[in-house]
Amino acid sequence: MSRLCLSTGSSRPLIVFRFGPLVPVIEGADRHAKKELVAELQVMNTVGSHPNVVKLLGYCIEKDPVYVIVEYLAKGDLKSVLMEYRDKDPGTGYSNLPGLSKSLSRTLVKFAWDVANGMAYISSLKYVHRDLAARNVLVGEDMVCKVSDFGLARDVMNTRIYHRESQGPLPMRWMALESIFDDVYTTKSDVWSFGILLWEIVTLGARPYPLLRAKTMISQLQQGYRMPKPRQCKKQLYDMMCSCWQKSPKDRPSFQSLYQQLDDMVSEDADYIIITDLEESIYEDNITDDTNEKL
Repeated sequence: MSRLCLSTGSSRPLIVFRFGPLVPVIEGADRHAKKELVAELQVMNTVGSHPNVVKLLGYCIEKDPVYVIVEYLAKGDLKSVLMEYRDKDPGTGYSNLPGLSKSLSRTLVKFAWDVANGMAYISSLKYVHRDLAARNVLVGEDMVCKVSDFGLARDVMNTRIYHRESQGPLPMRWMALESIFDDVYTTKSDVWSFGILLWEIVTLGARPYPLLRAKTMISQLQQGYRMPKPRQCKKQLYDMMCSCWQKSPKDRPSFQSLYQQLDDMVSEDADYIIITDLEESIYEDNITDDTNEKL
């Protein structure tokens, strides 16, 4: 896959992805890969326009190579933006940038608000994302976050449940218990992933479950373990994470509820993340990646 940024003469440049030619690994593999890509495009096309969802502007699938045109977000993925903040002066003001809070703490909460808003919209259309993580959220020049990467998304309009059929690396550190053990994905499993994304935001892009291998993490989750509150995180925000990690999906909040809670936080003149009190130990992650993990 190649990527090209094009200027349209307007204030909104485009990203053009070029896929192909699709070379088969086994007979029919190229056809399957193209079918998966077309399914993703259909999801994006159906989702339509929302301020916190990456917009599909056009595509051509009649012949190889396949071209996909999406809006361009200059800051890249949210995980990279968060990691860059680790090297910034925590006291730096950001009020000179449009749409950005005067403190980094409030900016981070605004990031979570953006994602919750986008996911509330996606879930209202009865879509399940299945790979919600900071790496799959893009950030514009105006610091607005938009949910991206619908490669695993599926329409569950009728059943509201999707059972995974394909094999391959999985984003296990972001997956709900029922997704790990039963291959069941719903909007409420996306809510679990949102809780992990919140943890990523609070820790400026740290790897979830630091110092735990995937097998150990899964075993402990089954026994009731949840990531402890980061030192720099206020209890109200951590309580929101924990509500997303309830064992029973029905006990987890909706994205609309999460959006409303974050909307209240954004409206308040308060800091919910103490950036000057970052917990350095969470970045000491020397675990070799598990081959079946998507990170």
